[in-house]
Amino acid sequence: MKNLIQGAIGAGAKSLMGAADAASGGLASKLTDTVIKGADSHAGLIGKVASGIGQKFLSDKTRSAMSNIANKAIDYLPSGSVKTALSKINDAAQGKSGTYAPSNSSPSPLMNTKPSYTSSANTKPSYTPSTSFQSRGAQRAAWNNPSHSSTSGMGND
Repeated sequence: MKNLIQGAIGAGAKSLMGAADAASGGLASKLTDTVIKGADSHAGLIGKVASGIGQKFLSDKTRSAMSNIANKAIDYLPSGSVKTALSKINDAAQGKSGTYAPSNSSPSPLMNTKPSYTSSANTKPSYTPSTSFQSRGAQRAAWNNPSHSSTSGMGND
């Protein structure tokens, strides 16, 4: 059954790409190849950012469900450059060994703002931003400064 689905996906994608190439004079394939090569070469960084966003905004249960869906969807893709790029991104996002993140990459400083929530039996929960909260301009300056260091624990520094 899996082979049948993979064949149908592959045939459908080739048919759509053929129509897009005919309409664009071959530019659709060139653009697609460029995007896939870029995703493949930056898979570690893309996965690392996706992982950070997921850890910050999604519950463990939701992330686990999305991880299982992504694994299953990738299994059904036919072999090729798209499957390879998506597998690399997925592995990096899930923190699997053999990920392809550059050793000198560090997470975005935008990920350093982690709110804290406090609550007790007699009070309503209150929101307090952490002391590492920075303005957008300060975040941009920190990102553009090569000497900045990450404190989020996600980097390899």
